[in-house]
Amino acid sequence: MISHFDNWLYWIIISTGFVSYISLFDLLFEQRKENWLITRNQRTPLIKTALTSLPLLGLLGTIIGLLQTFQEISHGQSDTLAMLSGGLGVALGSTQLGLILAVPGLVLMHILLASNHLHNSDSTTKDHFDLNIGDSKVTHRAI
Repeated sequence: MISHFDNWLYWIIISTGFVSYISLFDLLFEQRKENWLITRNQRTPLIKTALTSLPLLGLLGTIIGLLQTFQEISHGQSDTLAMLSGGLGVALGSTQLGLILAVPGLVLMHILLASNHLHNSDSTTKDHFDLNIGDSKVTHRAI
């Protein structure tokens, strides 16, 4: 098994994901505090930015890994398999790590925003809420 955790970019991706998830879970589990809405409004843009940057950091790792592979090819390294597995492993591994950390975090972020919408609506007069995701509008109706 090839371990690429000695690569600096892996640790940036992991650190960004870690900080994002800590802030996100803090907001999700502390919704009953008095100043929660103010805290959420302050933290949400930073969390969204960090979560959205994770796949981009993975893409940066892909470019770095491919450049590393091409550089080793141009230097004429004799062991082709080791050359390809090194650079391509970094390329694919960083992309995978960025996506694995980003997708669940973005789903949790949408749950956080939807739960906030539920808390702000009056449940006695409104039996549904609308969640706008991009160009799509999702309506959730109470059963």
